[in-house]
Amino acid sequence: MAGVYMPYHLQSVERLVVAAHGSPRELTLAERNILYAYAQAAMTEIEEGWPVDTSTSRDGWSFTVSGRAGYVTWEFENLVDYVEWVHVAGDDEPLVEGYVPEVVDAWLDRMRPVLGAEILATEAAIAASKATGGRGLLDVLQARLSVKLGDLVESVLRG
Repeated sequence: MAGVYMPYHLQSVERLVVAAHGSPRELTLAERNILYAYAQAAMTEIEEGWPVDTSTSRDGWSFTVSGRAGYVTWEFENLVDYVEWVHVAGDDEPLVEGYVPEVVDAWLDRMRPVLGAEILATEAAIAASKATGGRGLLDVLQARLSVKLGDLVESVLRG
């Protein structure tokens, strides 16, 4: 194998959207920013805990997020050809089999209530828009652009 690809299909988030909205829908920018900020925090923790010899495998990590209707994901990837064998001295377990999934799972657990609250706030805004004759989700998508991603990432990393 040359590198690793680690997709996390966030079905619990998709179920929350369906429960709140009644059907799948695209995440708003504010919701995707939360998704991104917590994935970035997970990536930062992975990199900070990665053993460094030449730093090539540590610096090879990247991630993407998706907030499409019915397809909410975090995807972590490292294309360094030996990354699946990197381990801590004295421990033969590859970090991609233990450490990385543990870090990602911990950040997913931290993200869910925050993202869930934002999804419920979005749904309340959709209902309020419809109640006043608005276009619902379309109005909300246009209006909820105020969360600055850099500020959000900084607040997540600070705890």
